[in-house]
Amino acid sequence: MRMWKSFALLGLAAAPVQAQLPFLETFDDGVASTRWSAPIVDEETGVQDGSVDYAFDYGAAGIPAAPGGGSSIGVQFFANPTDNSAGDEGEAIGIIASGLTLPAANFVLSADVYFRVLPGSEDSATEYVTLGAFTGPIKSPATAAPDDEVPFRFSVSNGNGLAWQITGDGGSATDIVRYEDAGNADTGSQSNLGSLDSIPFGTIPGVTTGAGNPNNPFEQFGFQNRWVTFSITSINGLVSFGINGATINTFDNSGGAFAGGSIMLGLTDAFNSAAGAGVYTVFDNISVTEVVPEPASAVLLGLGAVSGVYFLRRRRGTH
Repeated sequence: MRMWKSFALLGLAAAPVQAQLPFLETFDDGVASTRWSAPIVDEETGVQDGSVDYAFDYGAAGIPAAPGGGSSIGVQFFANPTDNSAGDEGEAIGIIASGLTLPAANFVLSADVYFRVLPGSEDSATEYVTLGAFTGPIKSPATAAPDDEVPFRFSVSNGNGLAWQITGDGGSATDIVRYEDAGNADTGSQSNLGSLDSIPFGTIPGVTTGAGNPNNPFEQFGFQNRWVTFSITSINGLVSFGINGATINTFDNSGGAFAGGSIMLGLTDAFNSAAGAGVYTVFDNISVTEVVPEPASAVLLGLGAVSGVYFLRRRRGTH
C-alpha cells in the first residue's frame, strides 16, 4: 500500500521583470526541424519506436489554440506507440534546440504543452512529458540504445542537464521526477518527487490532483486533453519547475553545477505496454526570457509542505 508523502511549494517574493527574449520558437513556419536536433532516443530494445513531427498541425486534429497564441503548428512526440513485445520496451525521445546557449543571468524557459489521449487509449496513457535546461552536447545521437541521453525512469537514463518529467494522466506511483546530469557526463541522479494523487486538490491550476478532490477516485488526474504551460525558472541560483504558474519543485543550483547549454523537449514511455496511436504530446510556443528580479535579489517566501493520502489506483504495466 502507499505511504504518506509530502508536496512542497516554493514561491519568490518578487516577480521577475522581463528584460530580453533571446529565444522564441513558434513552429509556425513549418521548418523548425532546421532549428532543432534530430530525435534523440533511449530505447530499451535498441530499436527506435517513436517519432517527432516538427510541423504538426494540431488544429486539424481537433486540438484548440495554444495559450501562447500563434498558428496551430507545433511539434508532436510519439513514444513507444507500437512495440508490445515481451520484456522491457520503454522509450524516451527528445530534441534539443540548436545554436542556443542559455543566459548566464536569470531566465525563464516556458513551453505550452498538450497531452493528447484519444478515447479508447486511456489504459495505456501513462507517459512522462519532459522539459529540460542546461542541456549539453549529445554523445550518441545516431543510436537508439539506452546510453543516458534522454531522461528515463527506473535508472535507465539520468538524461542531459537538469530536467523534470511529469505524467499527463497521473497514472503512476511516481508522477513527477527530476533528473540531474551536469554536462551530460553520464553520471547524475534521479529524484522521485511523488504522485499527483497526493497533491492537494486545486494546488496546480488546470491540473487535476487528488488529495481532497471531491470527485476522487472517479476523476482522472493530470492534464490530459488540455493545454498547460510548463516553465523552468532560474533566479539567483534557484531553479524551479512549474506548471501554470504553480511551482512544483525547486533545485538549489547556487554552486553553479548547471550553467549554459541548451533546452530539451521530450516524451518518455517508461512502461512495457505500447501506448498506441491515441497517445501523444504536442509542444508549442517555446521561449527563453532573460529576467531581472525586483528587488535586485529574489527573496524566498517560504517552504510549505502539505501531506496527502495516496490512494490505491490502477498502474499501467509493470517494469
